[in-house]
Amino acid sequence: MNLSYTSPCKFTFISWKWLSLLLVITTYNPVVSFTQGPVHTHVFTDLVQKKVSFDDSLYIFIDTEQKYDIWDIVNSTEIEFLRTDPAMQPEPPFTVWTKLILRNEGSSARHDYFSFCLEADTNWVYLVKDGKLLDKQFAGRWFHPSDKSFPSFYPYAPASIEAGEEKLYYFRSLFTKPVGPEHFTHIAIQPARPLLHRHFDSYVWHAFYAGIMLFFGGFSLFLFIVFREIIFIYFASITLFFTLYFVNLQGMDSAFVSGNFGRVLIPYAHLIISGLILSIFLYTEGYVRLKEKMPKYYPFFLAATVLVVPYGHVMRVLGMDMQTLTMSHNLLLVVWVFLLIIPLIFLTTKNDKEARVLLISIGLLFFGAVLFLTSFNMEDPRDTWLQYGFQLGSIAFSGILFYGLFDKINSIRSEQRRIFELDKLKSTFFANISHEFRTPLTLMKGPLQEVIDGCDDPKTLQLLKMAHRNADRQLQLVNQLLDLSKLDAGKMELGAQQGNFVPFLKGVVNAYQSLAEQKNIDLQLICPYDEVQLWFSQDKMDKIIQNLLSNAFKFTPSGGKVTVSLSLDSGCAVLTVSDTGRGISKDDLPHVFNRFFQAELDKYTEGAGSGIGLAL
Repeated sequence: MNLSYTSPCKFTFISWKWLSLLLVITTYNPVVSFTQGPVHTHVFTDLVQKKVSFDDSLYIFIDTEQKYDIWDIVNSTEIEFLRTDPAMQPEPPFTVWTKLILRNEGSSARHDYFSFCLEADTNWVYLVKDGKLLDKQFAGRWFHPSDKSFPSFYPYAPASIEAGEEKLYYFRSLFTKPVGPEHFTHIAIQPARPLLHRHFDSYVWHAFYAGIMLFFGGFSLFLFIVFREIIFIYFASITLFFTLYFVNLQGMDSAFVSGNFGRVLIPYAHLIISGLILSIFLYTEGYVRLKEKMPKYYPFFLAATVLVVPYGHVMRVLGMDMQTLTMSHNLLLVVWVFLLIIPLIFLTTKNDKEARVLLISIGLLFFGAVLFLTSFNMEDPRDTWLQYGFQLGSIAFSGILFYGLFDKINSIRSEQRRIFELDKLKSTFFANISHEFRTPLTLMKGPLQEVIDGCDDPKTLQLLKMAHRNADRQLQLVNQLLDLSKLDAGKMELGAQQGNFVPFLKGVVNAYQSLAEQKNIDLQLICPYDEVQLWFSQDKMDKIIQNLLSNAFKFTPSGGKVTVSLSLDSGCAVLTVSDTGRGISKDDLPHVFNRFFQAELDKYTEGAGSGIGLAL
């Protein structure tokens, strides 16, 4: 009796025990927990082609140690998904997990794309059903666009769902820099067809933009070849760096850049910005002539440019974190732009045409940048033309500068025409005045020579010979001016003939022996050859050697030495005139062949020259 009574009781106790255990296991089943727990469900009821954002609908779990994978998330009974809260400020790097159920109650299949926050470095998308992983996608700027399912710089991942079907997705986003909690749920879904059309239109626009800017740059290079003005190179570099900047900003350079895209992205972008700043600085200096017009201000602007251009690269090498680097670099850029605008405003108030053109162009660029930044306050900046505001501003900026360059071309042409007319007038004046001087000098020399020949008084004879020498000197100067006029007019004829150069050289040098004895200067001719056949003009060569010897004697003191040497080197005759005089200073050396230039005279110099001989 006891046994029969006890057994049912024991059986009853055991049954309730296992039933409770079974109930606990069922309650903590991970699939049931996730599908019935805190997860947002979006239901498609029709084929409305509209973007859907889930910013305020998703629950998240923050993995601060980045130790969980998809199976840990699916199977764990301890992970809790919560709504975002302003107090959520984890230290990077960290991973944010979230999940979403999509249900298609419409009559047709849907083909869409998930889009993610641009602040996230990498995004993973997992499709899970009954505890099994059916699909895995990834997106983010750390992946090369060609490796993604949607070849774009922006993070997209495909999502297809048949009519009447339901799917559970898990999302994992990696953040490597501090961001606000509002970025944790920046997930949306967009219909595939409008998205593809929009990206196609975007690529067409950017290709069109690049074509315009490269046309400006290419034509500017052509103008450089024509006019040889370095300002055209600076303008071409501005258009090139603007093109690279927007191509990089939109991710279009992914078609040309290979390798680890994430690693080269930041240095490449900083390099473009540095090149753009340097190009604008050089163009401003060359176009406005800031150094010439504001010499006291220019060093400050130059110092700011030298600081800003390499700043991003140097600080990155020194290990500065990207957030601090970006903020400090942007602050320096603002200061640099401010230093650029100040002198332009000042010069514009002084009615400086170049400064006014550059200031207007920068103003349009700034306005375009404001439109571009305004687009970021919209729900999707890629859905409005304002996203192209900065590019439109850069086109206006380049177009006005291009107009300014054309205006500068006209100024250059006018200046060249004025210089040509002035040079022609000067040459005509020299030719006319030289002829006017030459006739009376020639008529003066004949009677002087007759008086000298018939004079017996030593003192009078000395004065007459001095007058004759000065008349010869004046006639030589007039002849040189005539030769210069002929050179400028293109009427000088060489008249070269082949002959033995040695006897000609000896004759010219020996003519200076009497002058050498008079000044107590040792004149030597070093010529180890009896014959050197050359094509040369005796008249022109005579003037060349006489000018060189005249200068040598003029600047060599008594007791000095003048040497003329002839040598042969690789089929060329090398004629050298040297002396032991004062020489030519380093400061004067670059100018000795300029017309009418004369070095500073000293006590050894007998008289001032004309500054024509070496130029001639």
